[in-house]
Parts: sequence; C-alpha cells; structure tokens
Amino acid sequence: MTELSNGISEPNKAALAKPLMARFKWVRALFYASAVGNFIMLIGVVLVFSTDFSGYNPDVDITTSDMFVGIGALLYLPAFLGSVVAFSMFSYRAMKNLHIWESRSAEMSPGWAVGWYFVPIANLWKPYQAMEQIWDGSNEVVSGKLISNSKIGLWWALWIVTSIASRISDGMSKMDGPWNIVLKQAAVVDLIAVLSSIVAIFLIVPTLKMIAERQDGKLQSESFE
Repeated sequence: MTELSNGISEPNKAALAKPLMARFKWVRALFYASAVGNFIMLIGVVLVFSTDFSGYNPDVDITTSDMFVGIGALLYLPAFLGSVVAFSMFSYRAMKNLHIWESRSAEMSPGWAVGWYFVPIANLWKPYQAMEQIWDGSNEVVSGKLISNSKIGLWWALWIVTSIASRISDGMSKMDGPWNIVLKQAAVVDLIAVLSSIVAIFLIVPTLKMIAERQDGKLQSESFE
C-alpha cells in the first residue's frame, strides 16, 4: 500500500472520490425543465409584439401573452432553484474529486468552485474559471492531456447576457405607459434574456456530461487496479 505525500494511502485515496453521473442526471433534468419554462415564456414574449395594448391596465387586464409568461415562470422558477442546488453539488464534487486525484488544473478549492457564483463582481469571471478548471482537470486525470472547449466560454458569456438583460427588463417593466411602446421595448430585452438562457443550457449540458463520464471512467479504472 503506497503512502502519498499528504498521508493518504492510494487505495483509500481512490475510495474518497465519488461518481458524478447521478448528480449530472439531476442537473440535466432540472436544466431542461427550466429550458421548457423559458420556452413557454418565449411564446408569451413573442405574442407581445402582436398585442394591442391600447387602454391596457396592468393591474386589471390579463392578455394571452401574460398567461404564457405566467405559466412559463411557474415552471421555470422551481426548476431554476432546483438546478442551482444540483449544479452546486455537481461542481463541488467534481472539483473535490480533482483535488483527491491531485490534478494540477484544480487550483480552486471545491468550496469556492461553488461560492464564487454568489460573490458580487467576482461572479462575473470566477465561476467561468472554476468550470474551466473542472473541465481541464477531468481531462488531465484521464489522459494527461488538456483539451480546449470553447463552449464553456460561450456558455458563460450567454449567462452574463441573460443576467444583465433580465435586470434591464425588470427596470423597464416598472416604467409607466404608453404600454404599446414600453411593453414592446421590454419584450425585446426579454427575448434576448430568454433565448440566451436556453442556448446557454444546451451548451453546458454536454460539457457536464463529458466531465461526469471522464471522472466516473477514472473511478472505474481505479477499482480494477
């Protein structure tokens, strides 16, 4: 039984790492559920452009657009909150495994791989660095090679666009009429936010799957050593 520099024996060290696929499946399901909610809201946003808001009273009137947006939001919100928890658990465990395997790419701690998402200003770039380290490390521990993945950068850029557009839209929705102008201008911003969110989901899910497959593959290979 070989002792490592940190005092953990090789067999015991391997036993500390845990599989990711089950966590990935939860992330994928919740991400896709939020994408469905976003798509329903997208229908409502598109309907805004063909709706006549003359005489519209936001405190009383409910349009077809409002109904689609409301139904979509009811699905999106719980799915999004669930995906935050599932994605955090996935990211923590993925980075934790890399530290156990002493990956040179895993420079960030498992806790900060999750924590940076909730730190203002730093959350503009630190989460991207965390995901890039997880991707690089997962490839490194399997093949010893670093494989570039431009989807990670595009995913994070789209997520930033989603966040900014959502905040702009929230501000615009508090403006007073004329509603034919205000609501349709806000709908343009909503369209950007919803579309970028949907595309971001479909970019990151395959990347997370490959991370899970690589790390779980290493775990399986270790079990036969």
